[in-house]
Parts: sequence; structure tokens; C-alpha cells
Amino acid sequence: MNLTVKEGPYAFRVGHSITDVAFTADFEVTGEAAESGRTYFTETEFENEE
Repeated sequence: MNLTVKEGPYAFRVGHSITDVAFTADFEVTGEAAESGRTYFTETEFENEE
């Protein structure tokens, strides 16, 4: 899997859950996409807290 971040506005949020966000930082990614040639593999789990 090759990872690329597209240009545009993003928000970084840190907290215990989606309803308890302690810190937020907005930023924008600019410039052209560049491939690093590195490949990353990760296992991700998501639990819906509804």
C-alpha cells in the first residue's frame, strides 16, 4: 500500500472519543504529491460507539 496525502484542509483531533475531543488543530497540505518509495502495512480496528 502506497500512502499519499492529497492537498487541502485537514483537522487533527485528539481525545478519548469522538464526543470528548480535548485538542484540535487545523492545517492545510499544499504542494505536489511525492512518492517516498516506502510501503506501509498496518492493521486498523474501528469500534462505533453509538
